[in-house]
Amino acid sequence: GDGSRRTLTLSSSVSFMEPVREGLAVCRANVIRSGGKIAVVESCIYDENETLLAKAAFEFYYIS
Repeated sequence: GDGSRRTLTLSSSVSFMEPVREGLAVCRANVIRSGGKIAVVESCIYDENETLLAKAAFEFYYIS
């Protein structure tokens, strides 16, 4: 296989701080923990000036 694993979403939370007013938005995501049956991922979305626009947290359960 390609190393991918199937997951179910246990929880997700998104906080919107600012709208995208113009230009591009960039998302940066980090796997905080991945082991056993649970993965935790955090992500932040920034505009071109590095202003934080949104922040999200996700928990996933590995099913395969």
